[in-house]
Amino acid sequence: MYKSLLMIPLLYMQLNAKSKTEKIGDVLATALPLVALSSTFYTNDKKGRDEFYKSYGSTMLTTVALKYTVREKRPDNNDRDSFPSGHTSSAISSAVFIYKDMV
Repeated sequence: MYKSLLMIPLLYMQLNAKSKTEKIGDVLATALPLVALSSTFYTNDKKGRDEFYKSYGSTMLTTVALKYTVREKRPDNNDRDSFPSGHTSSAISSAVFIYKDMV
């Protein structure tokens, strides 16, 4: 059940993308977590998969919570949810998972 909640931040980013640049960033921010998760299926690593769900899910939930707590303006002043970056949180969380999985 909680594993399906992992997709909510990804869908949130996709739905809120306004410009072509944001959409490209969303695709790239979605690709890295999918590669990380896919690697656990490829290696049949159930424990690693559970670790990915927990680490990525907690990272994204913390990011979304901070966005609505900090309320930092975007550079173009159109909204107040620019910090912390969901794209960066997604990429770093996934990259660290892949790195830790390889070491």
